[in-house]
Amino acid sequence: KVSETVSNEKFVVSATDSFDMALDVTTEIINGTFAEGHTITVRSLATDSKGNVGYVDYEIKVYGLPTISTATTKDFKVEDKITLDTLGVVVKDSFGVKLKNVTLTLQNGSQTAGSILTYLVVAVDHLGNENSLVVDNVRIFGVPEITCQKDKLKVEKAYDNVTVSFDLNGGS
Repeated sequence: KVSETVSNEKFVVSATDSFDMALDVTTEIINGTFAEGHTITVRSLATDSKGNVGYVDYEIKVYGLPTISTATTKDFKVEDKITLDTLGVVVKDSFGVKLKNVTLTLQNGSQTAGSILTYLVVAVDHLGNENSLVVDNVRIFGVPEITCQKDKLKVEKAYDNVTVSFDLNGGS
């Protein structure tokens, strides 16, 4: 994690000489930038009493908080299923890998016509780095309601086949 330090304790590093005597080990970054989304090369090195040097180099990925994109879709029908995918929310780790440990929780509202909902997205990567995002103003649309003014109704012909015209906003 970017919040941790490179140390012998972190990597559980120890060394012994040819007679099983414990040696001091130095662990340090020898290449790369210790920042999220970067890979560093770490070297653990020990020297015995005769000046013999042993070391091991290893690459370590540095993870930070997961990234959570903003929602690309916020308008839904009453019967739509609202998920991360339908919201268009993408969650990735520091190396651009899509995360699976993500929850979407309805925080406010209910999925009924005319409602505005708020969701909470929480993402946790494999190291326990956690990030969250509030997705608000998710609108729920129902079937349009059509009304007309009764006083605008007029009968044009009073025969077996009746024609009715509606005058809404000046049209017919």
